Amino acid sequence: SLGGLLPAREYEVIVRPFFAYFGAGTSVKYVYGPRSRPKSIVTLDDSPLDAPQHFHYETVQDREATLSWKEPEYPNGDVTGYEIEVMELGNFSVNKVGNENTPQRFLELSNLDVVTSYQIRIRARTGESNYGPYSDIIELETCPENMKKTSNSSCYAEIGFFENSVGFAERCDTLGFALGVGYCLTEGTTVQTLPIKPGFWRPSKMSSFVWKCPDQTFCSQDGFNSLGNLTDINDQCKDTHQGIFCSDCIEGYALNRTTCTLCTDDVFTTHKRAFVTVMIILL
Repeated sequence: SLGGLLPAREYEVIVRPFFAYFGAGTSVKYVYGPRSRPKSIVTLDDSPLDAPQHFHYETVQDREATLSWKEPEYPNGDVTGYEIEVMELGNFSVNKVGNENTPQRFLELSNLDVVTSYQIRIRARTGESNYGPYSDIIELETCPENMKKTSNSSCYAEIGFFENSVGFAERCDTLGFALGVGYCLTEGTTVQTLPIKPGFWRPSKMSSFVWKCPDQTFCSQDGFNSLGNLTDINDQCKDTHQGIFCSDCIEGYALNRTTCTLCTDDVFTTHKRAFVTVMIILL
């Protein structure tokens, strides 16, 4: 019986006979016979000494997550599978899933609950049942409906949706009448970056309510207005206009027919005559 061998290692064994006898005095002498031909042997697999390395999630959606990892540094054999333990926080039941019959180093978790926190850990297996230690626990929280995230980001809206002011996803189609061509074709669209067409107005950069301006020329802009970099809601109005639906004029200007014009003596006289006419009619 050979002892001190390591698991899952190949050894070359050579055997030769010997004869020991006592020589003069108390010394022992040995006589060796010829060596045998080398014989290769492979020791059996044993449990991995450590857990899988770099265990993390790559993407998390509303009901799914993609997990990834690397093989243990000291597997003690060929890894034949992995066991993943998933526990929902607040729910003490444990669900064990994994690549039981394949050594692939990623897994798609499905059937998760929306906006729910989970604790997950993993261990490797060699042979049929040689399990190693579990990894450290990683925590993840699923996203709201129609949102996703990576390990380096927070949840963001998927293509065709935008993130509203409270962090949930809304369909861009609901505002299609007011959005420019090719809207929401990239991930991560927010309510601030929605490309609103000229002639439409909304009460704040965080509002997902959009109305068509009664006079669209008041709300006209060159190109699409995303409000993403605007500091003043009146920036979506035509020059010299402000207020709800951009229907008011800025200070020093007055509405003259279809636009706001600079207040001059002529404009003041025109408005004064109109005011006097109305007063006469009323009298």
